[in-house]
Amino acid sequence: MKNITLLFALIAILTSCSKNEDLLPVPPNPNDPSLRTSSDQYFLYTIEEDKYSIKTSNFYQYHEDAYYLAPESNDIITYTRYNLGELKVANDGTGYLKSNVIPNDLTFPFRPWGSAENHNKIFTFTMTDYSLNNDSVSFDLYYVSCANDTTFFTSTFKIIITSTNNTITLEQYYTCPPLYGNWWNRTISYELEKKSNEDIQILAY
Repeated sequence: MKNITLLFALIAILTSCSKNEDLLPVPPNPNDPSLRTSSDQYFLYTIEEDKYSIKTSNFYQYHEDAYYLAPESNDIITYTRYNLGELKVANDGTGYLKSNVIPNDLTFPFRPWGSAENHNKIFTFTMTDYSLNNDSVSFDLYYVSCANDTTFFTSTFKIIITSTNNTITLEQYYTCPPLYGNWWNRTISYELEKKSNEDIQILAY
């Protein structure tokens, strides 16, 4: 009888341990969108519909024997600016990119100066639409010049995930096709910080 009592007691203990183990916290799955937010941090895994401050804009360009470059430049223009500009991602015509760096486009993928002579000058590009494709985003933009000429173009960026709360980086790289030799290449990037800390749904591709 004692042996039976001990057996039941052992089963009760094991059953109790099993129930307690079920109550242990489950390690979070980083790919579960519902676990990506908390009250004090928000890590972006893709570009979202919102307003972003451009915390850093980087521009690098090599252009062999370009007439607009000084001889001592080694055919290179490069600069970095901080806290200049803003991006609003939207597909209803209210979006825009305000930046000192002119983004490239697929039709004419080489805008040689990259900006005005004054690298702090902000250009405004209106966004009519955007699309996501895996780790890249394409913005449909247009720009109205001082002469009221309107230029429509599409500009595509690679989305770079960062380890910093509420930020993401967009990067764009163009180079001369091998058929024409290696006489120019151009890289720009925007480090973006989402202006709101609201929990916004991840956009579906």
